[in-house]
Formats: sequence, C-alpha cells, structure tokens
Amino acid sequence: MAPKRKATGKPTKETGKEASHTKAPPKAPTKPKGPPSAAAKAAAAAKVKKLQEQLEAAQKLVEEQEENPEGESHGEELSR
Repeated sequence: MAPKRKATGKPTKETGKEASHTKAPPKAPTKPKGPPSAAAKAAAAAKVKKLQEQLEAAQKLVEEQEENPEGESHGEELSR
C-alpha cells in the first residue's frame, strides 16, 4: 500500500480548527402554537396552586425562624 498523504487546505485535528461544513445550521424558529387546551389550563392552574402553597409554607418557616433566632422551636428550647 502507498503511504497516505495529508489533504491540503483542510483543517485537521492537530490545528484545533473545525471544518466549516461540520457546523450545524442555526435552528429555525418554531411555529406559534394555538391556544392551550382546557386540560393544559387546568394542569397549569393546579401547578400554580401547589407552588403558591409551597411558597406560603416556606415564608411561614422563615417568619418562625426570625422570631426564634436561637434555634428554639414552638417555644421549646433545644437541649444542648
């Protein structure tokens, strides 16, 4: 077999450059979607309600911690 020659004019891995034809073209924007279905609206509303409840619970915990900065919980001191 004859020794292989390096192709001239093409970037190689050794140079660290990529060939321009290997880059993916930019994605085209997607079509605008229609209005959400009733099921999707209900699911979104349930998710929002759940997140609001979690937020309220977290805010309540923060308020309790601000009232009891020494690590006391509900009026009881922790044993040290």
